[in-house]
Amino acid sequence: MIRAFIAIPLPVALQRALEDIRAIAQQLPVVWRWVPPSHLHLTVKFLGDVPAESIASVVQAMQQAVADQPPFGLMACALGCFPQPARPRVLWMGLDDPEGTLLHLFQRLEAALRERGFPPEDRPLRPHVTLARIRQAPRGGHFSTFLQTYNEHHFGELPVTALHLFQSQLRREGAVYTLLHSAALSSAPLVETGQDEEAHGQI
Repeated sequence: MIRAFIAIPLPVALQRALEDIRAIAQQLPVVWRWVPPSHLHLTVKFLGDVPAESIASVVQAMQQAVADQPPFGLMACALGCFPQPARPRVLWMGLDDPEGTLLHLFQRLEAALRERGFPPEDRPLRPHVTLARIRQAPRGGHFSTFLQTYNEHHFGELPVTALHLFQSQLRREGAVYTLLHSAALSSAPLVETGQDEEAHGQI
């Protein structure tokens, strides 16, 4: 079995744009576990454990989903947390999809996967990038104030030029990601993401 997910990694420029936010957040009385910058990504579809012989079907579904879909961009904006500021566990950066292009691509991917026997998501798509997990946050207004400061902040653009299939292997030192396949959108060259074919991260 292969633990797999389909994602869009952040380009180097956007990774660097988040470095200042991380430096500021480190000053808060919060115990963080940060996702390494080169491992930041937008998860489009988490597949879970997939039989190795079914990976080819996933690749076919990805290629079907991106066919005739031109590249587009998402605006990286605002910080938020799960489940709520009073009990933060995950810090995330939101992604604005004003034209619904990502949603349309996601729906095409879901349909293509469903044709091949993969179950659909049981929750709606909420485009975001997990930046850190919070091990401990004190009560008080420090964290809420931090989020409000970046409530309408624009970090830059996330260009969507391909869907990437990764394997995630859970190890004691953290998850290791291995790039298995990339399906480029119509007439789109692959963009440098700063992500190696094998990388350590969290998902």
